[in-house]
Amino acid sequence: MGQSNAAFGYAHSAIGARRGLPGAEAVLRLRAPVANRDLDPCLRFHAAREHERTYPDPQKFALTA
Repeated sequence: MGQSNAAFGYAHSAIGARRGLPGAEAVLRLRAPVANRDLDPCLRFHAAREHERTYPDPQKFALTA
């Protein structure tokens, strides 16, 4: 019984099932764009949002004295 549980745990960890609910949700969110062949636009969108977050437009800030 212990060996079968070890094999079961290894098989699930190999496919990412050990990551829990947040990891499983992330995998499902990535599978949808891949299945719909929308992965490139999706990655471009997220890269643009990340760029906006890390390099904000200086004109968005009002400097006061």
